[in-house]
Amino acid sequence: MSTTEQTTKKNFTNYKVFGFWLAKCFKDQGIIDKDGHDAWIKAQEIHGSKEDQEEFYGKFYTFYDEILRRNNTMKLHSLHIAAGGSTSGLYI
Repeated sequence: MSTTEQTTKKNFTNYKVFGFWLAKCFKDQGIIDKDGHDAWIKAQEIHGSKEDQEEFYGKFYTFYDEILRRNNTMKLHSLHIAAGGSTSGLYI
């Protein structure tokens, strides 16, 4: 099944809820202002049509494997540093 086919079968509710919560959290903490919050919500297509949401979240799924790989690399890097290892020569 292609990424596009997987994306069209996904329900984006969890992503929309998390995106809304994160934008609100950042606004409440003063990290972003109301305009930034509103732009964030609009950009995530939280209130957009199903087609717009599929397009937006489809971009996420396109990079999903890369995101997981980088996350795992960062975890390994953190463990290495925590164990007293050198940071030279390590790239994320």
